[in-house]
Amino acid sequence: MASQKPKPKPPLTRLRRLRENAGMTQAKLAYLAGVSLYTLWILEHCTDRDELDRTKLGTLRKVAHALGVSVAELAPELSQ
Repeated sequence: MASQKPKPKPPLTRLRRLRENAGMTQAKLAYLAGVSLYTLWILEHCTDRDELDRTKLGTLRKVAHALGVSVAELAPELSQ
């Protein structure tokens, strides 16, 4: 029997929770942050660390600002 690898967690595990706690849809947060819906989807679902690392800090700042949190609160994974 082959053992199954655990599915990797999305890098920004807090983003979805913060967005939902703020009562926002992905579309609303994308609009308020001034980013595309696709960009926001990638941030919430991407399991490729390289893809996340290519995300511009400015994009994370926009999303964090729209949520009323700091980048460190939004993405503590990036400081690891």
